[in-house]
Amino acid sequence: MIYASSFYTADRSRNACSYYHQGKMVIEEGDEDRKGCFETMILFDAKEQPVEAFKRSEEGAVTQFSEEELSKLKETFAIINGEN
Repeated sequence: MIYASSFYTADRSRNACSYYHQGKMVIEEGDEDRKGCFETMILFDAKEQPVEAFKRSEEGAVTQFSEEELSKLKETFAIINGEN
């Protein structure tokens, strides 16, 4: 397992931690508001595409992304990977 941390300096608003197994990303956590707590967790398939995602509230409650949110996330990753 390999761990990587990314800090997005363009707007200084996001920090992400990614976990890799056998060279493929399997999980990514995101601190969207830079308060030190990871609000999102995305699970990836063998092709490094999102298959499920969760969000955590400030109170600690964890909920699954809605179908609409997950669909939008999948579209974003498809664009990033040049599939659209």
